[in-house]
Amino acid sequence: WKHLLVTAIISKKVNKFLFNVENDEIFSSAILHDIGKIILDQYDHDNYVKVLQKIANISNLKYQIETEEQFCSANHQEIGYIIAEQWNLPDSIADVIRYHHEPLKSENNAKLVSLVYVGNILSLIALGNLHFDINLFDQEVLDFLGLSESALNIIIEEILEEIESYSDIESFFK
Repeated sequence: WKHLLVTAIISKKVNKFLFNVENDEIFSSAILHDIGKIILDQYDHDNYVKVLQKIANISNLKYQIETEEQFCSANHQEIGYIIAEQWNLPDSIADVIRYHHEPLKSENNAKLVSLVYVGNILSLIALGNLHFDINLFDQEVLDFLGLSESALNIIIEEILEEIESYSDIESFFK
């Protein structure tokens, strides 16, 4: 849950930084972007544990998708999208769930999906799961949003300072 919450906070921050507007849909979308992981863990737990073991300490997010497909016969984006459709979630949220690792594949919501894509990666960095490297990001997505490496560095510095103010967040979830 911590990753989802931090992704939502960061996605909103990136949107505000880039476009200077508020958009509550970003928060909802980011909170739900990994719903497929919860489903895979709940209903295909043994195989999903194998996925987690195999991808431990690997920073290639596309490898995670491939590994999920190898062990679970589907990935968390596909499973999450099916759930989003069954729950009649708005198309924009369903697109974030479906395309958050490949945001430019979204035909109607590429901006929203791209913001959550960036928020997702920055969340992994902020929480200490990855080290900042511009190569973690798809350059086409950064260009689409108009995000430079220097802008990402500014955002990540702000986020790391803000994360410290959320240090009690873990006690909230216990």
